[in-house]
Amino acid sequence: MNDRYKLLWGVLILVLLIGLYQIFTNEKIKSNGIYTKCIILDIDGRKGGVMITLKYNYRGKEYKGRMGTQLGSGSIGKQYFIKFLPNKPDEIILLEMSPVPACLLNTDAPEDGWQELPSCE
Repeated sequence: MNDRYKLLWGVLILVLLIGLYQIFTNEKIKSNGIYTKCIILDIDGRKGGVMITLKYNYRGKEYKGRMGTQLGSGSIGKQYFIKFLPNKPDEIILLEMSPVPACLLNTDAPEDGWQELPSCE
């Protein structure tokens, strides 16, 4: 019984540390990140939620990512903005409420991304 409690506490501490790391990383991205466009490649629904696969380019390199989302299957092929740290371009935040506007759909994102979220105005 004692070993079970140790294992349970170990798992709880690990989950807490992972959660704190994610919160810290997201705050850094929100305050110091840059923007670019991504395209949704695939959406996969599972018991644990919906996962998307997306791709984006930064400084001439193509990246692919996978993350949980609330987007539906109608989002495949659509473009959204993401935000990430320039020194860690594989850690991103998908801006689900910011689809790329029509005026920017056929425009490549700058190689170094945007400092501000672009608009058509």
